[in-house]
Amino acid sequence: MTTRSDRQLVTDLRSLIAPSFDKRRLQLSAAVVKPSLGAVNSVAVKQNDPLTPTAGGIASPLTEQSRTEVIRTLTADDGTEIDVADASSITFLDANGATVVMNFSPPS
Repeated sequence: MTTRSDRQLVTDLRSLIAPSFDKRRLQLSAAVVKPSLGAVNSVAVKQNDPLTPTAGGIASPLTEQSRTEVIRTLTADDGTEIDVADASSITFLDANGATVVMNFSPPS
């Protein structure tokens, strides 16, 4: 049920809208039609195959071949010692048969 006060509220709110408000101004203008491009014939140009082994990069998967480790001894506050093997370099073989060597800096 709508009461008189509800109608009056709607009327009051509508009166707050600027009288220059025009719904037509909110519509989009007509789209600008641009001329279409004609059909184009072209010839593909063969590029060097970027996936050849000479293109560089490392092919997955990598298979570990060898590793060089340095043994460090860590001492805890209570005097307990533990030996830790730090890898200084690991040699892999990639999917293309190329050798990949990863060298690691010693931890600080």
